Amino acid sequence: MIIEFFGLSGAGKTYLRKKISRENNYKVILIRGRLEKYLFVGLFFIFHPRISSFLLYKLLIENHNNKYLLIYKIKFLFFEMIAREQKAMFRSKIKKDNLIIDEGVLQFIIAIYERKINDKDLESFGKLLSDKYIIYIISADKKIRTSRLEARGKYPRGKFGTDYINKWLEISDYNGGIISNYIKENYRYKLINNN
Repeated sequence: MIIEFFGLSGAGKTYLRKKISRENNYKVILIRGRLEKYLFVGLFFIFHPRISSFLLYKLLIENHNNKYLLIYKIKFLFFEMIAREQKAMFRSKIKKDNLIIDEGVLQFIIAIYERKINDKDLESFGKLLSDKYIIYIISADKKIRTSRLEARGKYPRGKFGTDYINKWLEISDYNGGIISNYIKENYRYKLINNN
């Protein structure tokens, strides 16, 4: 079984990943170094050309106006995400472990968009993951998430400035609700409130 976490920044995905993996002896999928990353990226493109091409196409269409943001998303989000997905699929076939992916393909959908989405935006995604997956939807109140991000002292995409971060967090909050509904319609899932 593969557990994939989905949740907004500050919801506590990393904390819960550590807790659940420790308590249940699940293996956490981490990518260790560039060589491993690019190996699994290459394998994902080979074994899942339709999905990888589709996600890359969506990323290009939605972000073509900002080349710096597009490069950032490809290099640090897209490649990392598909490497983790491929490593999890590979390991689940070879070792039959119970695995956890902290942020995978469903989390990446939030990263694609710089605008508020609707159900129609998600129709084209169909079902991206196999039935081996169960999605843990991690939620926390906005005030709690904000205080966690402030305590961390850094925000996702912090290098793009405060104005960008504030706008992006607002859009992410909205899109997170839409994507949560999409998950509930297409996958086995578990809701975890992490207040």
